[in-house]
Amino acid sequence: MMVANPGTRILHLDCNVGTAVNTGSIMYSCVNNGGTADVTKGSDGKYHVTVKNAVTLVKNVTVGGGIPSAKDNYSFTMENMH
Repeated sequence: MMVANPGTRILHLDCNVGTAVNTGSIMYSCVNNGGTADVTKGSDGKYHVTVKNAVTLVKNVTVGGGIPSAKDNYSFTMENMH
């Protein structure tokens, strides 16, 4: 992807959903749907990330039976995460 678009930076996003105990969890991964993230570096030296247009997270890995009633995919946005 970087060779085809040399001016583009790639952000890989995984999200783990689970309980506070060891009864199960699910890792969701972002599918390549052309989503974009705005990234700035604050005066505190931290990077601040915002994803305004939702990206799709899809179920990737299930551990310990997973989470009952967990969806196969979710729409994901974030505002000023660091």
